[in-house]
Amino acid sequence: MSKMGYISYLCETGNEKELAEELGSSLVAKEWIIAHENMRENRDKPSFKVLNEITDENIKESKTDLNKAKKDAKVIKESVELLIKDIERVN
Repeated sequence: MSKMGYISYLCETGNEKELAEELGSSLVAKEWIIAHENMRENRDKPSFKVLNEITDENIKESKTDLNKAKKDAKVIKESVELLIKDIERVN
């Protein structure tokens, strides 16, 4: 997952807390969200059109990566639970 894609995703979803953790500052996170909202509000202006298209693609890729990570985490959790049951049976 690209860092910019993840940051854009956090801005798009308004997740200021995680954005602040990612950027290291709540002030920077707030300003980043304001800039993101400004970009979205001006999406029909030629100077913002391509930027919005790139951002949309980055967010789409980030969502795909996040969904894959969630599925992978579920499989890992199930595997660990089975391993724990096996260890408990042996003991």
